[in-house]
Amino acid sequence: MDTLTSALSDPVYLKWIGFRLTVLGIAGEILLLFFASKRVALQKALGGFFIFLIITGVWLDDTADLKKIADRMLTGEQQARIADKLRSFGSIPFDFALQTNPETIQLMEQVAAAVEAATWARKEWKYPPGQVGTIFTPFGDKPGVGIVSFRGLQILWDDSRTAEFGAAAVALRDALNAEGVAATARRVTDKSDNPDAVHVEIGKKF
Repeated sequence: MDTLTSALSDPVYLKWIGFRLTVLGIAGEILLLFFASKRVALQKALGGFFIFLIITGVWLDDTADLKKIADRMLTGEQQARIADKLRSFGSIPFDFALQTNPETIQLMEQVAAAVEAATWARKEWKYPPGQVGTIFTPFGDKPGVGIVSFRGLQILWDDSRTAEFGAAAVALRDALNAEGVAATARRVTDKSDNPDAVHVEIGKKF
């Protein structure tokens, strides 16, 4: 169910489904023209079904386009629901890295508000030993943020801390997906990330 929720939040996946439903519906209507049936009721039912597929496909395609345009955001009510789902994990340390633009910065602070309400502890982004990178300083007295370049939102944790962080990270992913913000979660096994926090990385939307 969580995977399905994530997929339905993804405009690329919605357009993929919409296109195929539309093609299937059109193909069905064409076949009915060439293979007329004496069973009028059945032919009408099939015709209605294929028209339904076409309408649904077009609607999904339009919905995907709207999702591409709209900013990702979390209202106060959504933040509260996320906090309720995460509070049982206690004070989980977390940090941020993002591809800096107004939309990602706004979403970062909304996610931060939700998880801090669940008593998670926001930390300064630290690059792994031997790795040098830029630190973005958010407005106000807030911990520094790493810089990344990718599309989407991912939640990462070091494999050595799976016992402490794994379930919490997955719960955050599921909570975001439930609120319409597409997110993935995975453990990192190559020691390429700081092991002392859950990392919330926010790239541009699509």
